[in-house]
Amino acid sequence: QREADLALGYAIGRQNDKAVSMCVWAGANPRHSVPVMGGGVDPSDDWTMTAFERAVWEGAPRYLPKLKFDPEADEIEQQARRSRAPEAGQDLLE
Repeated sequence: QREADLALGYAIGRQNDKAVSMCVWAGANPRHSVPVMGGGVDPSDDWTMTAFERAVWEGAPRYLPKLKFDPEADEIEQQARRSRAPEAGQDLLE
């Protein structure tokens, strides 16, 4: 399970639509916080994100529906405020 969740976060970071779909199909859990991979960053348990957080942080909120994001159950406000693409994070808060 952990490998699928890591791959999902990596695919979101690369904004690879097909890989995101494959990870979701394979059963990756978007609510599981895993180390951030990619962008020259070595994975570390000191810096983890859920797939929802990664999508917002990467400025790719288009993945949230595919990940079955539920705004009433999934807390995203804090992550939206620290997004690398502030306009994408702001869209989620409105």
